[in-house]
Amino acid sequence: MKHIFTLGIFLTLPNYAYAYFDPGMGSFILAMLAAFFATLITFFNSIFEKIKNMIKKMINFFKKKKK
Repeated sequence: MKHIFTLGIFLTLPNYAYAYFDPGMGSFILAMLAAFFATLITFFNSIFEKIKNMIKKMINFFKKKKK
């Protein structure tokens, strides 16, 4: 019964978030976005380089095999 009463109170009372974005929060969000995109670019660039090196090795292998 106690849990139902507590749940009823939480569901009926309005919940206000007295929060705001201070001036430093905007630059923080931009810095986090920049770091996120830099990480994505680095990650996909490393995968691309590995694939490119694998293809080069396969091409060199088949060129040597033809000779």
